[in-house]
Amino acid sequence: MMIGWGEGLDQAAAYLNPREGSVASWYSNSFNLMFPREADDIPIALELSPAQLEAVLAHEYVVVYVHQWQRGTPQNLLDALAGLQPVHTVVVDGIEYVRIYQP
Repeated sequence: MMIGWGEGLDQAAAYLNPREGSVASWYSNSFNLMFPREADDIPIALELSPAQLEAVLAHEYVVVYVHQWQRGTPQNLLDALAGLQPVHTVVVDGIEYVRIYQP
């Protein structure tokens, strides 16, 4: 069953607030309500163009939400992050909602 309505994004923002560096986020419109800097949006697409993928991976932090890995979108971004360990994960009531990567 698909889950996630933005749960945990507040905790992801709290984790990133004291850290320097640019951020790209899924649901950036919601994420930015809790984040003092402006996070860039991860485009909603099945696949990112090479330029989009390069732009997202150029950020110091990439915030991936549960909807992305449930749906496999954008697949090439998930593939690019697959070999990395998240620097932080957000779990709410035993369910993982957010992964934060440093690509």
